[in-house]
Amino acid sequence: MLDICVEKLNTGSWKWFNLDKVGADEIQEWLNGQEWEIVDIEGGNTLYRELRYMPFEKIKELNRMIEDEQHLQIAIKILERGIVNNLEEALKYEDYRIWNNCRSMEDVAQEWYEETGQLKELKKYIDIDYIDWERIGRDLEIEGTFIQLNNDTYLEIL
Repeated sequence: MLDICVEKLNTGSWKWFNLDKVGADEIQEWLNGQEWEIVDIEGGNTLYRELRYMPFEKIKELNRMIEDEQHLQIAIKILERGIVNNLEEALKYEDYRIWNNCRSMEDVAQEWYEETGQLKELKKYIDIDYIDWERIGRDLEIEGTFIQLNNDTYLEIL
């Protein structure tokens, strides 16, 4: 899952490593005892700040915790929101819900009301065609517990 770029200090020499394919020994061999620093990490600034000074073995351990690309994306969002203090905690964090096949917060609102059983209750009293899902979606978004992960997936922090 994680690709890191390691630079040998004072040499200008750098190399990308895919942590699924190489171990710390291979990276250490390439470094040949020289001082080093991680100069980039696929996944953006949050990962870079989190992993920059971490030993390779710890990074490799965290890499094994990543289930898939979406799991990493969720962990980064949780970390960016300040819900937890580090990547390891973010990867273990489970207090969220994923809303798939939702192209907008309007879709999320409709799904949320249906999943929670509130839509069934509303149908007893009003014609649901009159519900303004767009505005309800906007209100849910304002609460700040929903984060769009990609075109049709939203993360709800519980």
